[in-house]
Amino acid sequence: MKQRTRVMNTETQGSTILSGGATPAAETAAANENITAATTEATTTTEAATVATGGDPAATTTEAPDWRVGLSDELKDNASIGSFKTTADLAKGYINAVKKIGVDKINVPTQHTTPEEWNEVFSKLGLPAEIDKYEVSLPKDQDDTGGVFAAFKEAAFKAGILPTQAQAVYDAFVESSKSMQAHQSTSQDAKVVEGINALKQEWGAAYDNNLLAARAAVTHFGDDLEMSNYLDETGLGNDPKLIKYLAKVGASLGEDTIKGIGESVDGLFTPQRAKDEILNIQNNPAYVDRRHPEHNKLVSEMQKLYQMAYSS
Repeated sequence: MKQRTRVMNTETQGSTILSGGATPAAETAAANENITAATTEATTTTEAATVATGGDPAATTTEAPDWRVGLSDELKDNASIGSFKTTADLAKGYINAVKKIGVDKINVPTQHTTPEEWNEVFSKLGLPAEIDKYEVSLPKDQDDTGGVFAAFKEAAFKAGILPTQAQAVYDAFVESSKSMQAHQSTSQDAKVVEGINALKQEWGAAYDNNLLAARAAVTHFGDDLEMSNYLDETGLGNDPKLIKYLAKVGASLGEDTIKGIGESVDGLFTPQRAKDEILNIQNNPAYVDRRHPEHNKLVSEMQKLYQMAYSS
C-alpha cells in the first residue's frame, strides 16, 4: 500500500513560544499525522472500488439502462427490435423503413379489388395506358396473315398482361406452331409414301402406264395448268383413290391421248389383270397342246404374266 506524506513548512507561521504558541516541532508532527491518515483512507477506498470492478479504477463505468424498460413482455421479446441497442437505433430503423415503403408501394389485390384498382396495379407494374405503347411485336420472319397477332395483342392488353410476358407467350406459341406444322408435314409425307407404295403393289408392272393414263385425264379435262396447280397445292395429286379414278378415265381416252403425255409400254398389266390373263391362257387348248402352232407363244406370254402377277 502506497502512502503519501505531506512535508510541512517548519518556518514560523506567526506563532512563537514567546507569544504562547505550541512548540513548532510538536505542531508539525501532529499535522503530518492527520494528513497521513486522510491519504491512507482515500487510497484504501479507491483500491476497494478497483477490486470490485475487476482491476483498473479508470475502467469503472456506469451501465446504460435497458431502453426496453416499460414495454410489455410481448414487445420486449419481439425479434424485430432485438437488434436495436438504444432508442436512437430504433428511431433510425423506423425512418429507414418509412423511406423504403415510399409512395410506389403496391397493395396486394384481393377478391374485393375493383377494376380501377387492378388497373392501378397493372400500371405500376409496367402496363401502358394505351395499346399503341404496348410493345409486343411479331417475329421478323412472319407477317400477320389473318390478323391473328393483332387479336392476340388486343386480348393480352385488355387482360393486363405485361408486355414482356405477352411477348414471351406469343413467341412460345409461334415456336409451338412451327413444331406442330413440321410434325404434320412429316406425317403427311409418310402417308403419301405409304399410298404410292400401295399403288405400286396393286398395279405392279402397270404402275407407270396407269400413272400416264391418270395424267392424260387431268390434261385432257383440265383448264391448262389450273387443274394441275390445284392438285399440287391441295395435295390431292398424291391421293391414291383419285389417281386410280383418273387412271380409269385416262384409259378410256385411247392410246393417242396417253401418248401425248408420255410413252406407254404395251402388254403391261396390273397383278390382278395378269392373273386374269393367266387363267384365260390356262383354259386355252393351245397352251396344253405342244404340237399346236400357238403353244410356244402362249408359254412365253404365261412367263411374262407370272412375272407381272407375282413379282412383288
